[in-house]
Amino acid sequence: MEVHMSNIFSRGGWHTESAFSEMAIGHVIGLKDAVYELGLRGMKQYLDGKTAEINVRGANG
Repeated sequence: MEVHMSNIFSRGGWHTESAFSEMAIGHVIGLKDAVYELGLRGMKQYLDGKTAEINVRGANG
């Protein structure tokens, strides 16, 4: 999960480039300090889904 307190796209230039964007499962940008909580919620939801997927596969296979 990639988080940025400011809107990096409105800043332009090198600010819009990220070494992690291609690997990130999601992005939260421009919401000031709320990005941290939202990023953690998104990561939890992602991991909970992965866990459910693994459990279903394990039960069926």
